[in-house]
Amino acid sequence: MQTIKGTYDAFGDNLKKIIFLENSARSFFSSFDFQEVRTPIIEYQEVFIKSLGDVSDIVMHQLYSFKDKDDSLVVLRPEGTAPAVRFYIKNLQYSEPRAKVFYIGPMFRREKPQKGRYRQFHQIGCEIFGFDSPESDAYLIYLASKFLDSLNIEYIISINSVGCRICRPKYSEKIRQYTENKDLCPDCIRRRKENPLRILDCKVDSEKLQDIPLINDFWCEKCREKFEQVCKYLSDFSLKFRHEPKLVRGLDYYTGLVFEFFHPSDQKSAILAGGRYDYLVEFMGGNPTPACGFAIGVERVSNYIQNLTQTQRQGVFISYLQDAKDFAFLVFKTMNEIRNKPIGNQFKIQPYYREFINSIRDRIDINLEPFKGFKAQLRYADGRLYKFVVILGKDEVTGEFLSVKNLDGSEQFKIPLKELISLLS
Repeated sequence: MQTIKGTYDAFGDNLKKIIFLENSARSFFSSFDFQEVRTPIIEYQEVFIKSLGDVSDIVMHQLYSFKDKDDSLVVLRPEGTAPAVRFYIKNLQYSEPRAKVFYIGPMFRREKPQKGRYRQFHQIGCEIFGFDSPESDAYLIYLASKFLDSLNIEYIISINSVGCRICRPKYSEKIRQYTENKDLCPDCIRRRKENPLRILDCKVDSEKLQDIPLINDFWCEKCREKFEQVCKYLSDFSLKFRHEPKLVRGLDYYTGLVFEFFHPSDQKSAILAGGRYDYLVEFMGGNPTPACGFAIGVERVSNYIQNLTQTQRQGVFISYLQDAKDFAFLVFKTMNEIRNKPIGNQFKIQPYYREFINSIRDRIDINLEPFKGFKAQLRYADGRLYKFVVILGKDEVTGEFLSVKNLDGSEQFKIPLKELISLLS
């Protein structure tokens, strides 16, 4: 049986990278006082109609929507900002009007699958509410860059401003006039009427738009000043970036600053993107609240994480013969009960004892095939890169001790079970 088109099973190194990325994000953004929020993967459709616009590509072509049993229209969330805004309005706008939140989870869009783009995909997103200064924009871009730095991932930063309610309508009208007599794709013909800025994002007609007017020629004084201030602060942060005048975001709620991060090996698919959306909270029913944020594509970024395959041995594997099975599981239970206890200060122990105890804390498992011989069990432990193997047979049961073999060297030693327990008691 096949997976649904545009979905995939995560396993092995691929899953390890995703888990590593998500755990890294959780630790990193929490350290900057962001609070994690988990919103439902299903929402009422109006959450996204209000936020994305009923003529956006996502709403028109990509929503997984269906009627619930009470005839309400619900959707699988296609992105994380709108649910975060809904959450903010419901839970934080009065108690914590200035808030910083992050989320991690799956999103769903029924679009054409391609490299790094799936119908079920995952995002790590950060949103900050109640801050409208250029400093907050630069701060957010800086945090995004430092997070990628922490993963040793290279990036190129592109920024732009899509204007405000004052200057953007003038630019939109100019694009309509410019494209009036051009032979555009069906999507751009629709965009020309509903949202002309989205024409700049078209991959089909890009060659026909080489000399299209640029938005920076239409910025009002306030938008120009804010953009220049953001550029100054980014330079103060020692960040390299480029101004890309044709950069727009695919979602209709953005206003003012927008930005995208690309890996140098692929400058067509953003690995991180975001911007400012100062009117969205109010538009969705909340108090007027400036806001900005970004989302990281988990699948795309995980492709650039260096191989996490374990190369060093770690952990303890318990092997045994059939007549030592009961004793082996007693040893397994005992080790798990004491594995996080510190070594008593009154004991001076051999270095290999300490190394063995530390390996118990790293990883521990036990053979689950009691009829396998020692050789087969040792091969398994060796293949799984365990550092120590505990060998339990009739003599070990009678003497209540552990025979231990170091697979990373030649040492073999014995540890009385009572002595191991006393070291950690």
